Amino acid sequence: MKNILILMLALTTTAAFAQRGHRGQNPQHGPQAEMLKDLSAEQLAQLETKKLTLALDLDADQQVAMLEVQTKIAQDKKAMMEAVKARKEADEIKKLTTEERFDKMDAALDKKIAIKAEIKSILSADQYEKWEKMQHQRKRGRKGRHAKRK
Repeated sequence: MKNILILMLALTTTAAFAQRGHRGQNPQHGPQAEMLKDLSAEQLAQLETKKLTLALDLDADQQVAMLEVQTKIAQDKKAMMEAVKARKEADEIKKLTTEERFDKMDAALDKKIAIKAEIKSILSADQYEKWEKMQHQRKRGRKGRHAKRK
């Protein structure tokens, strides 16, 4: 009886890990992530701008300005992803020093501050407040998914 329980527990655990996919990722996110990965920075920016237009009811001028901001963001992300991919392929993955890590984090935060200021200048006060809530929910959603994995 004890052996049967252990066997059932082992099978259940194995099945649960198999359903989650590689490294605990949800397999349902895979195809969508793959689809987005193949899009250009301009295409990603256009999609994000349209999502924001629907959510925030942007006018034509705001859409044009937001498309420029989203294009910058998407180009930065693509460039960063390509750099990481190139380093992995060249086996140049090394642990950063404390100073390098600080510089990298400092530069990233400076970019975020500049983008946030630019978006604030484009949106009305109500739209900006709604955008802030959307960003907060997005972050909370990501943290929630990672918390469930552990």
